[in-house]
Formats: sequence, structure tokens, C-alpha cells
Amino acid sequence: QRLDPANADPIVVCDLGAGSGSFAFHFLRRLTTLCERHAVDPHAFLYVLTDQAEKNVEFWEGHERFQPFFGQGLLDVATFDVETGDALHLRRSGRVVQPGGLRQPLVVVANYLFDSISQDLYYIYKGRYAHTHVSLSADQDPTGMTALELVDHLLVDYSYHLAIEPAYPEPWLEQVLQSYLGVLEGAHLLFPANAMRALERLRALSAQGVLVLSADKGYHHLDDLDHRPPSEIARHGSSLSVMVNYHVLRSYCELTGGTALIPPALHYQIDVQCLVMTPAAAQHIETAAAYQRVVREFGPDEFFALMQQAAGNLRAMGLEAEIGRAHV
Repeated sequence: QRLDPANADPIVVCDLGAGSGSFAFHFLRRLTTLCERHAVDPHAFLYVLTDQAEKNVEFWEGHERFQPFFGQGLLDVATFDVETGDALHLRRSGRVVQPGGLRQPLVVVANYLFDSISQDLYYIYKGRYAHTHVSLSADQDPTGMTALELVDHLLVDYSYHLAIEPAYPEPWLEQVLQSYLGVLEGAHLLFPANAMRALERLRALSAQGVLVLSADKGYHHLDDLDHRPPSEIARHGSSLSVMVNYHVLRSYCELTGGTALIPPALHYQIDVQCLVMTPAAAQHIETAAAYQRVVREFGPDEFFALMQQAAGNLRAMGLEAEIGRAHV
């Protein structure tokens, strides 16, 4: 969407679960450079750092690198729980963004977020689905263990209960789930219901909808879903995470009339998705072209692979050999 000079509202970029804020810092530096280069007022944008942890919000507010952006009015912060939040309470300006409160589309950044919020798990077989209940236990007495020690001793068990009633009170969620019954056979389906609920609440903040940029470990092809075993639970210190089923998020996006921009093939390190859930989503051809250029042709996944290869061979690489190879 092109910037509308008659619309005084900025485009809000909401960074969910922003952690250290490193991504936001580099984003804002690049954004201000691009605005200067193309004679665009940077105040056409407002970046909002959010996290559930109050200590992270306080850290951003006190960080010296963010002070210039706060001073220019380009950055704000908010405490926001992804699984329950339905409004943005901006700490610096005091503004509360409630449903319908934005006149511009909302941009949501969700990097390494959906893998760490709760998901549902189903087993699909012969056109029916069963609730898959996950239980955790320890392989030895956990008394006195720290959280870090306990994670190393966790055991995961699964039990199955055939569904006899709709799984969700929201018809649209049930419709997404039901859409997999005829196409999967003997598969465990990770179903990011809470991620979709969160996006639905965020989408309601603007009558112009939402654009979601998400990078995470996950999968997005239908072939990746069929005959899939229960999702492996990854351990990160004292925390746990699972894969993200981006195919389900794509189904949800398309159900709303949106357009999902996805990588062309299997990823190596990271899956980068763009969900355009705005009016006339298919007409945002410049957004699609940008995704083609910076993700599909050569994106973060290819960059990580290249850096890994270079790191292992850097000492053996000679400048003359590389210049010669470049001319071949």
C-alpha cells in the first residue's frame, strides 16, 4: 500500500515478543535511512516493541541506543500478552490502540514467537480427528531440581481421545481444522490455534487489516504434514519449543480472503512467511515483489547457509582464487 499523505496516522509496526530488541534497532536504522533516501517522513511509521515480560519493556525504555528513536517519536513500547491481549497500551505516548483504532494497516513482526506459545495437537485418520493429550514426567525424582535441570530429565507421553464434538467454539477455527480431514491420512497435526486467535485480535485493531511477517523453525508444505509423527519438543535451557505449522497459518490467512507469501521450497535453517490479510490483498503486487526479492530469491535461509559454509572454509579461501572464480 502506498503512503497516503492525507492520512495523518502512522503505519504501526508491532514487534511481538521482541526480546532484546536487537531486531527493532537494526530495523529502525534501516527504515530511517530508506525514508531519507526516498524523501519520506519517517513519522509515517511508528515501531512498537512489545513483550509479556515487564523487565524487557523496562530494559528497552532505559537502553541508550533507543533514546534517539524515543526522542523522535518513532518508537514506543507496550506490555502485551500474545495469548490474551486485545489492545496496545503505548507507554511513551499514553495512547491505547483498541479494536478499530487504526486507520492504516497494522504490520506485525513475529520472529521466533509462534514456536513458544501453546499449540494444540491432533491425530487425523480416515476423515476423523482425535485430541492428542501431552503429558510430561521426569525420569527421576524432580525434588530439588532447578528448572534447567528438570528440562533435561523430562519424558513426553501422548494419549488419544476421539473427538465427538467440534473442538472450537469459533466456527472459523473449526473450519480450518476440518479442512485437513480429507487431505491427511494418519498424521499428527500441530494446530496453532492460539497464534491464529492472536492474529485475529490484532487484525481487529485496524479496519485495513494486518500484514504479518514471521520467521521461525517450521514447515509450510502439505507434504510435510502427512504421516507426521508427534512434534519433537526442543529444549532451550529451561524453556521448551515446538515447530510452527505455517501451512495451517496459510489456510487461516486464505480463509480470511488474504494472500500468503511463502518460500518456494523446503528451508534449511529458517522459514520466513508473509501473511497479507488486508482488503484486496492480492493487489499488493509491490509487497509480493519485495518478498520475491528478499526471501524467495536470496533470503535469510540462503544467507545462513552461505555463512556456515564460509565459516568452515574461511582460512582456506584466497583472495586471488576468489577473484578468478568470480570472472569464470
